[in-house]
Amino acid sequence: MIRLLVASCFLVLVAVCGCSDKPTEVDGVRLGEPFVLKLGQTVEVPEAHLTLRFERVVYDGRCGGDPDVYCIWEGMAEIELLADLGPVGVQLLPTIMGFVEDADTISHRSVFEAGYRFTLRQLDPLPSIHAPAPQGYTAIIEIALADAPVAEHPPVQIVDSPHPIIHMAPFFLHNVSITADTIALDIGYSGGCQSHYHFLFMSPATFLESNPVQANLYLRHVDNDDMCEAY
Repeated sequence: MIRLLVASCFLVLVAVCGCSDKPTEVDGVRLGEPFVLKLGQTVEVPEAHLTLRFERVVYDGRCGGDPDVYCIWEGMAEIELLADLGPVGVQLLPTIMGFVEDADTISHRSVFEAGYRFTLRQLDPLPSIHAPAPQGYTAIIEIALADAPVAEHPPVQIVDSPHPIIHMAPFFLHNVSITADTIALDIGYSGGCQSHYHFLFMSPATFLESNPVQANLYLRHVDNDDMCEAY
């Protein structure tokens, strides 16, 4: 199924934010209850016998809603959480899309670890071209019991934009296959030092007058300014 998503923006802010040397502890939270965690803070979850630290903002390319910025898609952000699950520590990288100002949004992608689901429900503040990259991030996070994770396939984003605007970082397209309502792309790219993201666009926002019906699809590769050259 093809769904329509709000367009986002040219604004791409990379915020690699550190944290204080002395993280602040916050009161313990319960499973299934969203809680606020500031950058550098650590929280204890007694029910799960784990602690969680908001380590840094890896990437923030969300469209912040500045009135004088033209957006072609909503963008996204990714944060790094460090979970202490007893004998081991685990890095978690939940993401959230742009234009999100409410904690009950569904515009996020959870991560699963050790039988728990970690969800970034809100990330403040939104980026702005009128101020430097914010250092005072706060996140609304939820930890819940989870069954085996279900594969989440991002929807095709339908826009009316020229393909040079959609394309960002280069990639190699090796193979394309379609099963039912899902298209699978086998791609390759260079990198190795940063997180990479991919979004599929349909443009123009109309199907071609052909038999069978066709559409123009373009893949956006966001490489987070990865300068490494591993394939």
